Amino acid sequence: MSYSNPFRILMLLLAVSVCGGARAQGPYGAPVYQQPPQLNVHMGEAVPDIWDESQPLERFFAAVAKRSRVRIEYLHWDFEEPDPRNLGAPITDVPDPSVPFLVNDNLNNAGAPAGFAVVPNAADLGLQDISGIRGTLEVDLAVGTIEASVFGTQADGDSLIRDDLQRGRPLDGLGMPVDPELGTILRPNVITPLLTNGVPTTAENLNALIYDEGFEANIALRTWGTGVIFLQEKYLPRETFNWQWLGGARYLNIEEDFVQVGRFNNGGANLVSSIFTVGGEGMNNIYGPEFGGRASMKSDFVSVNITPKLMMGLNDHRSQVFGSVDTGAAVQSLNSFEEAIDFTAVFDLNVQVEFQLTPHCSVFAGYDFLYIGQTSRPNQNIVYDSTPNATGSFDPTVTNRTVLDDFSIQGFNLGGKLTY
Repeated sequence: MSYSNPFRILMLLLAVSVCGGARAQGPYGAPVYQQPPQLNVHMGEAVPDIWDESQPLERFFAAVAKRSRVRIEYLHWDFEEPDPRNLGAPITDVPDPSVPFLVNDNLNNAGAPAGFAVVPNAADLGLQDISGIRGTLEVDLAVGTIEASVFGTQADGDSLIRDDLQRGRPLDGLGMPVDPELGTILRPNVITPLLTNGVPTTAENLNALIYDEGFEANIALRTWGTGVIFLQEKYLPRETFNWQWLGGARYLNIEEDFVQVGRFNNGGANLVSSIFTVGGEGMNNIYGPEFGGRASMKSDFVSVNITPKLMMGLNDHRSQVFGSVDTGAAVQSLNSFEEAIDFTAVFDLNVQVEFQLTPHCSVFAGYDFLYIGQTSRPNQNIVYDSTPNATGSFDPTVTNRTVLDDFSIQGFNLGGKLTY
């Protein structure tokens, strides 16, 4: 006898239900709880599992994880200080302007005496104890190991402050300051010497920005980078000594800011202080291929890795210089920048001592040293100048002249490694 098509469908559904119920029974026919499938509230369809090891993508990531190691480390680095140069133009007859010497206010007061003054030096600004973090992923391949890393440091720096310059200057019989705008040997003014139309002069004829109220200079630097290297052999934890050649590429970014601000109030006679600002910014984008090697000395619980690398690449750098003169009634702003691409080299040395705690966990401590051949730094790029105006006097001006110099980073690291 033939059944109608709807009846066949009903019988098929009944059979499926019976089979499903049989599979859902436990021992002695006790039913076993089965979680109902989740449904997509929008489509009304079953939602697939997030992780399905039978799928190609999940299998790929699982295989990578089984041959991977992750390192996380804290960085405690020192950056090379700025060159010990004066924060201003050279003076022909003053070899050491950090010792008080007599100056005149040729720029703003027709050569009136300004007393004793000093010029600050960039050597008083340091860049030590900068914190950062670095992460590294190591993946073993059939013919070697790939290491990909990224690091970054906080923006940190130093300040040079000469505040309340008029305090302690001579008083008259009534206890009032005598010529408080004039610097003394014990309490000198701070100045920023300027070239005269591009030419250095003597202290007597010097055009300078004079600060009799206060002065402050600030420097800040931050860096980050990333890189990928390929080592010729896989990780071999049981070998006592091993040497591997490596090659890869890296990118390094160094940004530095420098600004100096001086205040002048003519010994307190001016109700509004004149504020002079001079500063600069330097950005270095360093990239290129690198090569080197790794020497490893291993035991069951302690291992030592020494990794020297050399990068030969380019520095795509940009430098900017700015300045302003704010007299309270008017503000004169100056801005100049340059950008270029130059060849550079980076030498990187990393030393690590690792202690194996468990087969999957270890801790390590190490030392990093980076030497960068050509770097643009803002305090070295400022040209302090004064140019003639229509009235026959001079106006302060600053321009940019990029100087590339050596730069180094060194410090310690401390971290841990997880092996899957």
